[in-house]
Amino acid sequence: MVNEPASYPVGVMVFGFLSNVGPLAGGTVVIEGSHRLVQQFVEKQPREKLGKMKTVRLALMDSEPWLRDLTKVGDTAKRVERFTKTELVSGVPLRIVELTGEPGDIVLCHPWLLHAVAPNCGEFPRMMCVQRIHSKEPSDSSKV
Repeated sequence: MVNEPASYPVGVMVFGFLSNVGPLAGGTVVIEGSHRLVQQFVEKQPREKLGKMKTVRLALMDSEPWLRDLTKVGDTAKRVERFTKTELVSGVPLRIVELTGEPGDIVLCHPWLLHAVAPNCGEFPRMMCVQRIHSKEPSDSSKV
């Protein structure tokens, strides 16, 4: 993540559905638009402060009240109402979206999109996979 310029992706994250995954059935949840917030955050950090993705992610999650609140426990109904509505965070529209689909469906995402597992409140096991595909050649923004 930190070896590439932040202005363009160097790969893709692929979510694949191996079974029906309906609403509240444990589909991966993503913060829609979060890749833009990650880009802003990375561009503002001194290069020497950037290291492992986990370290950057933890610092990012602590950098904004909306993200900090997302990691806190609270009233479920109020949290769903708040976080599934679009809110501007440092000028970036963010909201939580649950990925749903049928066997064979795929969702392509920016590799910096923040995501997490969700509890399966459905009747059947949730079967999804995620694969990150990275470019093998150094990126050249002039070719994008």
